[in-house]
Amino acid sequence: MLINPSNNTTYFTIFYTLAFFSAFIVLLWEGYKRKIPMISWVLLLIFSKVSFIIGTKIFTYSQEDWLLMINHATFIPTSGKILFGGMILGLIALFVGKYVLRIKQNIIDAFAIILPLSIGIQRIGCFLNGCCFGAPTSVPWSVQYPANSVPHYYQYESGQIGNSDLLSLHIHPVQVYEMAGALLVALIVFKSRKSWKANGSLFTLSLILYCSVRFLTEFFRDNLAHTVGGKMIGVFNQIQWTMLIVIVVFSFILLYREKKFALFTQTFQQSTSIGIKYSMLIFISESVMIWTLQDWFSLSELIAILLTFFISSIIILFWILKEIASSEKKLIYAVLLLLPLLITSQTIPQTESDSSLVIKTRKISLGFANGTFENSIHQKTGTSSDGCDQYNSEYFKQKYTVGGVAFSVKNEYPEKKFITYYGLNMYFGQNKETVRSDSLKTNSFLYGVNPFLRIEGKWIGIGGGFHAGNLIIPKNFNRDQSDLTTGLTKTPIYPQVYFRVGPQRILFADYHLADQFPSPFPGLFQQIGIGSGFGSKNGLYLRIGGIINENGGTYLSAYLPINKSFSLEPVMVFTNQSISHFSFGLHYSLSSKTSYNKDKNN
Repeated sequence: MLINPSNNTTYFTIFYTLAFFSAFIVLLWEGYKRKIPMISWVLLLIFSKVSFIIGTKIFTYSQEDWLLMINHATFIPTSGKILFGGMILGLIALFVGKYVLRIKQNIIDAFAIILPLSIGIQRIGCFLNGCCFGAPTSVPWSVQYPANSVPHYYQYESGQIGNSDLLSLHIHPVQVYEMAGALLVALIVFKSRKSWKANGSLFTLSLILYCSVRFLTEFFRDNLAHTVGGKMIGVFNQIQWTMLIVIVVFSFILLYREKKFALFTQTFQQSTSIGIKYSMLIFISESVMIWTLQDWFSLSELIAILLTFFISSIIILFWILKEIASSEKKLIYAVLLLLPLLITSQTIPQTESDSSLVIKTRKISLGFANGTFENSIHQKTGTSSDGCDQYNSEYFKQKYTVGGVAFSVKNEYPEKKFITYYGLNMYFGQNKETVRSDSLKTNSFLYGVNPFLRIEGKWIGIGGGFHAGNLIIPKNFNRDQSDLTTGLTKTPIYPQVYFRVGPQRILFADYHLADQFPSPFPGLFQQIGIGSGFGSKNGLYLRIGGIINENGGTYLSAYLPINKSFSLEPVMVFTNQSISHFSFGLHYSLSSKTSYNKDKNN
């Protein structure tokens, strides 16, 4: 069987990322089941995941490498990985993080199933990539790799094949052996999860079983495939001796703890909240750690870290925004929330399509909006004798003020004539509702987090995202007429939609649902209009259209570049004297970078 890793880096990156993503999703669920405070659990997962990746790298260095790095105060790039180095540092991070984050519940068993499962997924990428390859063999299911692959290179360097050999020797698909063994371990651990009594026993079992699998598969692995640990000591190599020691020691620990379970039994303790200031300090510190090490991480490692971090960020931001709803310092907290995302956004890998030019621009935005509008609720109470429907009605006046910050990235592909935008918008504010019948006033705090993506072509533009938070919507939009005490309804999530047809520079028509900076809520979340860029190439445009709500109204909006760094985005709505909406955005370009395809034929 011939394995042609023509896209070896892509294959490895896909399955490496998939292994991390699968582990993260399962662990989120485990934390929820164990009733661990989600903010503490997510912060712990970020720390342990990054520590795991660091551990897989630092154990590949020799003594000479360490001396060189200490003398020059820098990390030497390494493409090698040692799984057990990651496990050691990851476990240390777990126990340190558990103490720092004040988590009282048993956490180690949450990793019992995901450990072998994620290893099994990752080994698929190793197989397609050719790394961790097997020893030469003549078995019918052996595989070969072509020139420029990892097995072919090492076999050529060791003299096993010559210049005329375009394929490697037939070798064991040892990565498949280990994948099958790891998935079997995950199944055994899952089936026996209720049979163990002491905390930590399930993870200990998982570790013992996986080490047994690794011990056996080492017989079929080529020693040339080892970064370290391939040296033979008697009948076994260094890795096998390590596996034997782990198996024996942890088997004794497992049996002893299960036998003496009563000595280790503890009453359940509820974890205490670490507080918003402590949470934000740790969150920012983790983002600084990722940013500091960005050049040392490989592409696959960086993608896996950023995927975990940005999913965690949504959870953390939602929790923090909820916590600061009643805080007098909510403005300060909300601004600080953007800092970790700004830091880690600088580590996003730069990707270029073949033979294409990419202009990347990062932008930070500040916005303000306020307005007043009226809405009414009509509740059907019955039908009169003459056949007319009867209603109870209530009328409300709404007055809102909202502020927001956003970070976005613009990727422009001039040769392919399209632009992509993605980013995160955060906003917060207040709405004051007055009931017309009795002048009763109610204040509602509004906040939200809004990740978004937009793709702009010459003739078509599409985009979407979602809002999560304490979102306020006028009731006439969701037809909720069961309660006459308020004209508003609250929802924790709402979709975002954008669509444009026609060239923006000439004439276009567009539709926006919850697509307005700094916030579409509560008064500007559905718009339709037409506009023109008047032939401008710098993004300038003017739009005019209608607000789709009970009051209606005509809006006029614009995007006005002042220079290469600053641009303005005003929106004004014209209706009667009692209705007004005004929105204003200030955008500042942090950086602009032009990238070319680096893989050119000379």
